[in-house]
Amino acid sequence: MDRGCLMAETDLWRLGRELKAKVKTIPIENGRSVVSELIIQLGKKGPRVVMDGDDEEISLIDFGVANAERDSIDLFLTPSEINPPKNASWEVCSLISLHASSFSSDRHNVGHGRAFKKGAATGDAIFCQCFEKLIKHACEIVIVDYALGEYYGNDHPINLRRWVLWIDSHLKNPSETTLTIRTCGDFSNPAFRSLQRDVSSLQQEVDLTLRLDTGLSKEQLPHRRFLIADGSCLDIDRGIDICDSGGNCREVSITYANKPR
Repeated sequence: MDRGCLMAETDLWRLGRELKAKVKTIPIENGRSVVSELIIQLGKKGPRVVMDGDDEEISLIDFGVANAERDSIDLFLTPSEINPPKNASWEVCSLISLHASSFSSDRHNVGHGRAFKKGAATGDAIFCQCFEKLIKHACEIVIVDYALGEYYGNDHPINLRRWVLWIDSHLKNPSETTLTIRTCGDFSNPAFRSLQRDVSSLQQEVDLTLRLDTGLSKEQLPHRRFLIADGSCLDIDRGIDICDSGGNCREVSITYANKPR
């Protein structure tokens, strides 16, 4: 799938094995090559939703359906006839009918990002709408904000705390995740020292591993702000400073972006 989508796989990598077995049954050699290359590219895209607890005692689709709510699955792309239970948060369709699915429509609606006017939502609402599924299964999360180390102050401490605690509480396995704050700064700057103290203090409150990365200069860092979760990246024009002291959003724009180098 292209950007904006996370692929799900079981902890025994059963989907990959079954895909490879199906590819071998394609009668036309050229067709096998095309599909094999597609699978390779999908594998490189990342990140993935890893569905734990696969014992291979039931079919792959039955295992997925049984754990769909737990792992926040949106769509099963399959020719199998499955009727989701009433009020299910996920849907089922074939490749032919994908274009008519709610999943496809929702992806189209957010394909150019999301924009929020001042006071239009709370910070928690924005986090849940825009970030929750992106970060839930991630092992490496990076917040890139070139100005944070130089100008840390005003509502930055409140927002940093809000981000770190929210991410920690919405990860599937927080103890296996590293959250890095990537910025520039110098210990001679009181703002940077305050940031460093707050990062150290927050580490005592969370299960994830919290790091402060200042290995790049201001000139080397991109002059934009990003949230990166494994292989996916969002451009957040305000960086971490998306809320006022009361927890309501400032005017903010969030769009898909290529991962900065």
